[in-house]
Order: sequence, then C-alpha cells, then structure tokens
Amino acid sequence: MTGIENVFRLIGRRMNRFLVAAAALLLALAGMAPAYSAVVINEIHYNPPAPEGRDLEFVELFNPGTTAVSLDGWKLEGGISFEFPSGLIIGAGGYVVVCRDSNLFASRFNLREADLLGDFDGSLDNDGDEVLLLDALNAVADAVKFDDRFP
Repeated sequence: MTGIENVFRLIGRRMNRFLVAAAALLLALAGMAPAYSAVVINEIHYNPPAPEGRDLEFVELFNPGTTAVSLDGWKLEGGISFEFPSGLIIGAGGYVVVCRDSNLFASRFNLREADLLGDFDGSLDNDGDEVLLLDALNAVADAVKFDDRFP
C-alpha cells in the first residue's frame, strides 16, 4: 500500500453549525479526500448459546469503500480489547472477523483459522455494551452500543 496522502486532523473545543459548515467548505475547496475509507463494525455476536457461550463471541468489520485500508495501529475497545496485527490490510469490499477464541470458532463453523483474527481479551456484556473501533490516531472510526432489549 502506498503512503497516505492528505492526512489532516481537525480539532475543535466547541462544535457548532458554523464550525462544521466551515470545516466542510474548507475540505471541499482543498479537494481533500479522507485518508481512508469508512471501515465499519458490521456485525457483533454477543450472548452465544451454551455450551461454548462467550467463547463464540465475535466482531466483524467491513470496508464498504473502493480502496484497501491498512489497519496498522487500529484497535477494538469497550467490553473487549484487541490490537490489529501490523501489516493487516482490509480490501475494498472486504471483511475481517475478530473472535474471542479463534480455534473454537474455526472448528465450530468449519472455517480456516487463518481467515480469522483473535483472540480478543475480555467479553461482550450480554445485557449491553459498547464496541469502539479506533484508528491509528486513536480517533473513533466507528462505535456501536447495544443492549438486550427489544427496539
């Protein structure tokens, strides 16, 4: 993957409509594209049934963009903790599955362990939790809160 171009960071103490509009206008005029496409948390599997229970928890990421994204320095936080291995790239339209127990997950669902990442530390709270996807600058790339109640 080539070097990242047009990296910028906008920090503001107080967000208001004027600041947001000014930042959007500045970026549009500068012709700057985001440094990476929006990798998102696509699926969370919490509260798996017994007998394996928590050991089958997983978080799936998806890259809906048209370019590959390096996950160097990225991590998952919240009820779980996981640092992505150096050199990992998620392709355009690609998925990454991070498991609590990749050995068990691979054998249970007849998958190759090489296609999975893990093992993450901690576990997802079955009554509700939050999963944060942090980029290499520790900025929140995506966050999902969930609970066990009906919508």
